[in-house]
Amino acid sequence: MCSEQKRYVYKETEVRLTGQTARRELLGRESSSRRSLNGRAAYRRIDVLHEITPANDADGSWTKWVRLAELYQITEDETNSNS
Repeated sequence: MCSEQKRYVYKETEVRLTGQTARRELLGRESSSRRSLNGRAAYRRIDVLHEITPANDADGSWTKWVRLAELYQITEDETNSNS
């Protein structure tokens, strides 16, 4: 794994992004204050999933599709770096 690649935690397991993404367009309706004359104005949103896999071989070999909001990014503990 590249040292500059971001590391994440997913359900107690350190994972990495594989680089593959899946996108789906979601259609919805705007609030009543933003409706068009026919009352059916739609807005578009894109739902994105990212493929992850364990960062360490000891955690197995699997892939899973998740939203980035489900991942915790691993960062250096700044409080202990001065010790």
